[in-house]
Amino acid sequence: MKPLLFILTIAFIISCKTKQITLVQTNFSFSRPQLGEIEWIENQNSGIRIYKPFKISVAKNYFPNADKLTLGQPLLYLRDTASIRTQITYFFSEPDSLMRLVEYSWDNLHGKQNVIEPLYESNKKQISRMFRLTGNETIETHEAWSQKTIIWQNDSIHIKQFMLIQGTPSRTRVLISWKK
Repeated sequence: MKPLLFILTIAFIISCKTKQITLVQTNFSFSRPQLGEIEWIENQNSGIRIYKPFKISVAKNYFPNADKLTLGQPLLYLRDTASIRTQITYFFSEPDSLMRLVEYSWDNLHGKQNVIEPLYESNKKQISRMFRLTGNETIETHEAWSQKTIIWQNDSIHIKQFMLIQGTPSRTRVLISWKK
């Protein structure tokens, strides 16, 4: 009886072991893609098109000049990037079909394991290296949550990354929009 109890205890401990999280560098679209290129881009990144049965929109202050645009129903894709899924949403204006915003989003589906914060830091390093800018980082704190935000911009592009923290980091987004 004791050997069986010992074996079951060891099996339980092994099954509770934390899984190793692997982060894969995201292939961001820093240059404005054409609407007709999206399917090709996502095929190159093993993206799978998803459809939502409802209208998707953004808040007026979600990205610069969002309140001045009429956006069409965005194109949504999922990329299975190792330990965490990436959802990419392509927002374009109507009637010109010009790409206005590409949103990369990640949610913590691993419970207590902190996947979001290392991803936020990895994205921050990648974007800072790409633009040779450190970005302007701020922290907004409230009673039940906080948000870390960093913005990079130059003459043609505006990039915003934010991480929502509710006890532990729960989600992060990278928003890429173009000024011209």
